[in-house]
Amino acid sequence: MEIRTIEDFEKHKEELYKLESAIINGVYIKNLFSIPLELLIYLRKELEVPHVYIYIKDNEEFYNYMEHLENFKKDEVYLIACSDGIKSSTLCDILRENDIECYWTIR
Repeated sequence: MEIRTIEDFEKHKEELYKLESAIINGVYIKNLFSIPLELLIYLRKELEVPHVYIYIKDNEEFYNYMEHLENFKKDEVYLIACSDGIKSSTLCDILRENDIECYWTIR
């Protein structure tokens, strides 16, 4: 099963929700229950605008970003990734609350 578009997702939705893992847009996802699939499919597409990519490697780096939110610019678009989606989605939510355009993904 190959999921590359929202249409593919809709077609296989019931099957996907029964799986623990799958390959979405060419990327192996080990825990499908941890993130909304629609969001993952959207984020795996290339962003059409220039963006700043940030990969959060560990909790120390995560807290460093959280403590220095003033370093994020409102005129930039950010794509934030981490290994499980928890840190990246949390930071992205906070940035959005501060009117900064942000997307997150799992890498």
